[in-house]
Amino acid sequence: VTPPNFHQNNDLNEGWMMDDRGSKVALVTALLSDIVSLAVQLTIKYDVLFARMSGATMILAAGVPEQSTDHACRLAHLAFDLLGYVTEMCTRRCEKIAKQENASPTLGLKLRMGLAVGEVKTGLVGFHRFSYDMWGQAMEMADALQMIANPNNLQCNARARHILVGSGDFFTENPRDVLIRGSNPKPSYEVERVQAHSFVPKPSPREARFWKEQEADGEQLIIDMIRIAETQALHEFIQS
Repeated sequence: VTPPNFHQNNDLNEGWMMDDRGSKVALVTALLSDIVSLAVQLTIKYDVLFARMSGATMILAAGVPEQSTDHACRLAHLAFDLLGYVTEMCTRRCEKIAKQENASPTLGLKLRMGLAVGEVKTGLVGFHRFSYDMWGQAMEMADALQMIANPNNLQCNARARHILVGSGDFFTENPRDVLIRGSNPKPSYEVERVQAHSFVPKPSPREARFWKEQEADGEQLIIDMIRIAETQALHEFIQS
């Protein structure tokens, strides 16, 4: 998820080379930090992995390290939820400056999103401070998709489209080709969400094992309590 023109100064910083430039740049920096915080909260809701930051780009992944069948849907729902929260937050916090500058309510801060389904390699990297990371063609495809995505829109590849449309929560439009290094042009699609609140993430295998263990522990606790109650009742009967 990348704010467009973050590296160029024509949208976010136009006309800001004045005395008040510091406060406005600080505002945009704070907004970017809050966007990351929102994304982290949504990763917990949708059981998605926050892989890393690359400049102003957040790299998220699902279906790793444990595979799942609804990974693309979880990422797409997260993207649209994030877009809604960010638009509302920017409009609320930038309203005063936007009126002074006669600019858009969000000061031109928009999001581009790319979603690719494919193979990646994962593992621990580093010599002293290890971190879990991933790389592969799917990562390159997602980056290429977000580069051609329209502002405040999600662009996906053909494999992601098959999963998203099959779920019934999304539809696609505006097909166009995307080019990544070392391969021929691939089809891509702009994603729109049909149902916003019908999605309930399936528990991951790790969560399923946890709740199964909790359920087993709860059943064992009930059995132990029944045995204690029976023992106490028998003891009182013998004494009487």
